[in-house]
Amino acid sequence: MQPLKPPARDYSQWGEQAMIFDALDKLPERDGWCVDIGAGDGVTLSNTRALVESGYNAVLIESNPSKVNQLFVHSTNIGKSQPIRATVGRNEGNRIDDILAGKTVAPPDFDFLSIDIDGMDYWVWADMSKYKPKLIMVEFNPTMDETLEFIQQPDATTNTGSSLLAIVRMANALGYELIATTATNALFVEQEYFDRFGIRDNSIRALWTDRRFMSWVFYDYTGRACVTGFRESPWTINAPATPDI
Repeated sequence: MQPLKPPARDYSQWGEQAMIFDALDKLPERDGWCVDIGAGDGVTLSNTRALVESGYNAVLIESNPSKVNQLFVHSTNIGKSQPIRATVGRNEGNRIDDILAGKTVAPPDFDFLSIDIDGMDYWVWADMSKYKPKLIMVEFNPTMDETLEFIQQPDATTNTGSSLLAIVRMANALGYELIATTATNALFVEQEYFDRFGIRDNSIRALWTDRRFMSWVFYDYTGRACVTGFRESPWTINAPATPDI
């Protein structure tokens, strides 16, 4: 296969774009399909826009009304994009399997899936059974320590997210291995392709090195709680910082 040539512009948030293209080039074969759940406007902080510009068939799913209109605009006459307004959930009809089977012709083993919906990411992946992408990138909560196995409740109105440890353990059970991370996203590959990546140690400690959003709480000998690290919410602009020691 010819190596993929990414566009000059990096659309992703933390350099995910280069990781995705590099991983795709290591696969023995590609079918040229990707799916983006939480596609936003299709351009801003996108993990799939570069693939669209490289000729990929792209299924772009978004539920936010303020972003969907722009998604349709940005998808017009660009590559082979199929924007879909839908909320991916756990009920019959809105599971990702149902949406893909009912509205697209995406193959069951398509190349790449991106899940970034600020909460239900774990459950969207866990509920997949008809489709098994070769590569999956999923958002995790970067304020949760590597030793914490936390799974958000399966409630679409909750925006807590799940820890990387929880997602890794679920991924392993589904036949995937961790191959890379950024500050907020983890990239997994099907276990049958893992040896192609030459990774000796794919533990969280070895691969999750960008921990800019981590905070630590400890107690001094007077019983006072102390906070160090990031000390504020990564998602709240101008959030008041927690006092440091």
